[in-house]
Amino acid sequence: MKQVKTEMSEWFLTHDPFTTKPSQTEADADSQRLNAMSMMYKYGLEVFDDKNMFERWLRNPNRALGGKIPLNLLDTMAGLKEVTAIIGRLDHGIYS
Repeated sequence: MKQVKTEMSEWFLTHDPFTTKPSQTEADADSQRLNAMSMMYKYGLEVFDDKNMFERWLRNPNRALGGKIPLNLLDTMAGLKEVTAIIGRLDHGIYS
């Protein structure tokens, strides 16, 4: 994994794709979650610099997530945020 400030890491520092608006419809919430998932995936690819390694990381239990499998957390915004935070730690060289 490379440890550099990437366009995606800069984006995550200035944007919060996990915020929800009280008046959102279910379709809007789903769209926002899909957008956040897409951004998380792009960020992960940049951080890991290897698609197979990143996808393997997503499918294996992670100590920083209490032994949970990152892929299993991606169905909620809270889970997406948690997985993205771990990727951010890896991006900044913080052992997780």
